[in-house]
Amino acid sequence: MRQVIICGRGGQGVMAAAEVLATALRIQGKFVQAFPSFQPEKRGAPTAAFVRYDNEEIWLRCEVDRADLVVVLDPAAILSMDIPHRLLPGGLLISNGSATDLSSRTNTTYRAATVNATQIAIHHKLGTRLMPEVNMLMLGAFARLSEDMPLAALESSIVNSAPDKGNELRLAVREVYERVSEVVT
Repeated sequence: MRQVIICGRGGQGVMAAAEVLATALRIQGKFVQAFPSFQPEKRGAPTAAFVRYDNEEIWLRCEVDRADLVVVLDPAAILSMDIPHRLLPGGLLISNGSATDLSSRTNTTYRAATVNATQIAIHHKLGTRLMPEVNMLMLGAFARLSEDMPLAALESSIVNSAPDKGNELRLAVREVYERVSEVVT
């Protein structure tokens, strides 16, 4: 079983990203769970959603304490949500931002990767300059680095979730897929 935490700030579409990821994994024949953290949430406050997936039925029914993979929509969430301690050894942290944003927040017990999804979202006019929509874009980085998700399956789920933005989302997700890179520590 693989466990994923998607974290960011309230209003960034953390749960929407978890639901789209779960749909894409389900299309691939996986058994999937997707659910939000159960805490008071408000716009701008740290928030998380969780995804579990496996080739067999999943019986576990609780929050994800330690994950194989963490997708970070807002780099400030790394420290505020204690992400380094929520990753399993050998896990993968994928963060929106630059390698310099991440370097002081990572350690060698897990892999880390970055992509500037904010810049890509602004370029593709997804959201606004003050609140770019990076949630779906960061799933492109997941597809590239997780080895569990073909890009075409993810694109299909993303476009179905937001058909009015389909073409721009597809282009932006592909750009994130191509630009994400692992950080060498």
